[in-house]
Formats: sequence, C-alpha cells, structure tokens
Amino acid sequence: MRYLLSLIVVVLLMITDFANAQTPLSRTNELRLVIVLWDGSCLVGRPEESTLRIRSEILGELKLPLDGIATVEFQEKTNLASIKTIDGGRLVAAMVTKKVQLATSFGNLSLAADSIRRMEVSCLGASAGNKAGLIALWSGEENSTDSVGGHNAALVGSVSYGHGKRGQAFFLDGTSYLKVRNTSELDAGKENGMTIKCWINPETIGVQMPLVEYERTLGSRNGSDVGISLYINLPPEGGRGPGCIMANLVDEFEDHFITSTGNLVKAGVWQQVVLTYDKSSGVAAIYLDGEVVASKNFGEFTPKTTPAYFLIGAKTAYGSAVHPSDAFSGGLDEIAIYNRALSAAEIRAMYDAENSASVAN
Repeated sequence: MRYLLSLIVVVLLMITDFANAQTPLSRTNELRLVIVLWDGSCLVGRPEESTLRIRSEILGELKLPLDGIATVEFQEKTNLASIKTIDGGRLVAAMVTKKVQLATSFGNLSLAADSIRRMEVSCLGASAGNKAGLIALWSGEENSTDSVGGHNAALVGSVSYGHGKRGQAFFLDGTSYLKVRNTSELDAGKENGMTIKCWINPETIGVQMPLVEYERTLGSRNGSDVGISLYINLPPEGGRGPGCIMANLVDEFEDHFITSTGNLVKAGVWQQVVLTYDKSSGVAAIYLDGEVVASKNFGEFTPKTTPAYFLIGAKTAYGSAVHPSDAFSGGLDEIAIYNRALSAAEIRAMYDAENSASVAN
C-alpha cells in the first residue's frame, strides 16, 4: 500500500508539472520535429502548434508542451502513443491531436496522427547531447548556421544536405568543405580543456580524410600555419591505416599526435567521433561511438586553436582554398566544439542519447 501511494504521488507530481507548463510556447519556431511515417518516409520541420493533446483513462485530457517531450512512439492501428519526456518520464495515452502541422522544405504539411510511427522533438539544430561548455554546433539543417555561438560557416564547393544522423546533415564530395572564421570564442585551447565532436559517414576508408582543422592562412605552404587537426584513414607513416582516427593537438612549439588502431571507422555507416584534451590531467583521448579508442598523456600545454579559420571537412595547407590538399567525402553531422573536456561518462551518455533518439542510420 505504501508503494502504491508513493507511485500515485509521483504520477500526480509529473502531471502537475505538465499542467503548469500549458502556456503556449513563445519559441515554437526554435523547435524541430523529426517524423517517421508508417510508409518509411522521414520529414523534418518546425511545428505549427506548441502543444500535443492526449487523453489518459486515469488522468483525463492533457495538453503537453512540445518542448517538454523527447520522443513519441505510436502504436500501429490504434490511437495510443508512448511518450518520453526530456527528463526521462514516460506516459502511455491516447492521442487527441488528430493532425500534426509541420513546416518543411516541401512546404506546410498536415499529417494525420495515425500516419505517424515515431516523432522526435528537439531544439532546432541542437543535439540531445548538449552539455555545459558547448560553444559551437553546426547541425546541417539545410543551412550552415552555428546554432549556439553564431559562428556561421561559409560553404566552399558543392556542399549538399541530406538525411543525417539527427535530422539533416552536410554531405561533401571530396572537394567541398565548410569554412568558419575563428574568433576568441572558438579558441577553445586557451581554456582548461576542450572537446570536438562530430558524427561521420565516410564514403570510403581507403583515402585519408580530415574531419576538422584550424588554419591560419588558406593554402599555406608553411606547416606552422596549421593548428590542431582531426583525421581518419591516415596511412602508416602518419597513422594506422584505413579505419584509424588520428589527431594532432599541436601547440606553438611541437606536435602532439594521438592515433587509434586501424579498421575501426567503417564506410557507409554513421559513427560518432570525439576528441578531448584535459589540461589538468594532461590526457588527450579519442572516442568512437562512446568508447575510448586512444588515450595519451602529453602533460599540460595549450592546443593551437588561435588560427583564423576553423575548417570542417578539408585541409587546404599545401593545396589551395579552391583545391584542398585533403578533403572529406560523405556525411558530417552535429559538429560541436566545447571549451572543456567532457568526461568519459558524459561522452557515453551523449552517444547513447543521440544514437537512441536518432531515426536514421
């Protein structure tokens, strides 16, 4: 009986929170819906309504604010749905909302609720893995906007958009890339630690490809103009061959190379790559899909993140701004910079959250 009373109190508190948050959103246009239909179609857009109406036999009819919902899983051939909130709460209820109004690149759509298999809600361009210290995030939602710090990227060459790990993503053709003008806010190396994270879907593992690189001057022939870089598939003279991940946390005086073993990264599959460096411990680490694949103690130094450009998907040093010396081919999604070193537990949780919330592979 005591357990039952406690359970009732918890449910009532959760519903009270929902009821207290029924005021329509003033930031509906900052929300993103990723909707998968029963026929396999996937639609991404902004919701026209700020709430979702449901009915529970026990709790009655409720209006749930969309910004409090993480995912909605619909049951086939019924009007029942399993709703997960952003704080981990779960509720099974019947849908009262019959139509979901969505503004998409195809135009404004009205989707019947019974045509939807799954719905994911997030802040536009924001990852479920957002943490303290996030200073930039490029999500490729049909634009090159930095949704956190306003460091919008310029597109060089034929950059396209397509279905990514979370919503849309950038797709590069092996010559194109994104160019971001650096500022003091992106100079993460001056802090006590830093993290660079991205989802990658390379077309091949047979070619060395840059994920990100800081460069002082585009097309420079001087190695000192290059700041920290993150690569995949470097051959044995610089890395461990196809499928390896390599980073150079260079400072003003010397290189600091860290490399995973080979045959880890796969072609044609979305994978999360994370690079961290913690000044207090001196440890740099590379993660793949939430697991440490390389770790090295370099001691305390200041990574070189002061150069004028932050490049996504290219190295122009010893090439040119138009013809990079190395370039990525495939998909890049949710590219993020943090001004602190995320912990192993945070990175694992971030991977689990982004991977389980994703509707794409």
